[in-house]
Amino acid sequence: MIIYLGSEPKGWLAAEVLRFSIEKHVKEPVEFKEIRNLHLETPLKAKPGSPFYRWFVPHFESYQGKVLYLDSSVVVLGDISDLMTLDMKGKGALAQAITRPSDTGGFYSAALLFDCEKLGSWNPETWAIKLAQDKSLYEKTMWALPGGLTHDEVGSFPESLIKRDEPGEKMIHFADPLKKPWQNPEHPHRELFLSLLKEAVEAQKIPLEPILLEIQMGNIYPKILEDMMQA
Repeated sequence: MIIYLGSEPKGWLAAEVLRFSIEKHVKEPVEFKEIRNLHLETPLKAKPGSPFYRWFVPHFESYQGKVLYLDSSVVVLGDISDLMTLDMKGKGALAQAITRPSDTGGFYSAALLFDCEKLGSWNPETWAIKLAQDKSLYEKTMWALPGGLTHDEVGSFPESLIKRDEPGEKMIHFADPLKKPWQNPEHPHRELFLSLLKEAVEAQKIPLEPILLEIQMGNIYPKILEDMMQA
C-alpha cells in the first residue's frame, strides 16, 4: 500500500503522529512517500512540495495502481487498507464532498484516493498551460469545484469515513486552522491526538528532543508534553 504524506508549515509533529497512526492501524506493509520531496519539471507556478502537488500523485506514480494521499492534519483511527477496494463508481479519485449532492460543489482534499490508471489525462504540462491562460482555474482545481480540471474525475468517499474536526469511522481531519491540537489545546477532540502522541513517544517512535525544539520554535504549544502525559 502506497501512501503519500502532505505537509504544512509548522507541521512536523502532526506529520509524525499521522505516520504513527497509520502504522498502528494498517495491517499490511505501507510505503510512505512525502509530497515535500517531489519536484515537477514543468512551467507550473507551484513550489516543490506545494499543496497543489497532491493532484499530481497519479503522475508521480506513472499512472499505475491505487494510491492514497493524506494531509498531515489527518489522523487515522482505523485500518484504512480496505479503502483500496472501495467502489469508485467509475471515478478516478475519491474525496470528502464539501456539499451533498457532490456534483453541486467541490471536495476537500485532505484525504484522496486515486485510481491512477484512470487519470492519464491529468498531465502537469497540459495543466500548466491551462492554468496560465485562466487564473481562476487554480482555486477551482484545488477544491475540485465545477469547471476545475479535477472536478469531473472526483467522487465522494462514504460520508462517515472521514470528518472535519470530529471522528469519522476511519479518520479525523483537524481542519480548523485556529484549533489544531498541536498548536491550540482548545480543540474538542485533542485527546485523540495527544493519546497517539503519548503512545508514539512511549514506543520511541517520536523522540522528545525535536518536540522540545518545536516548542522553542513556537510550532506547537508550550504545555503539550504536560497535557500528553495526562491523556
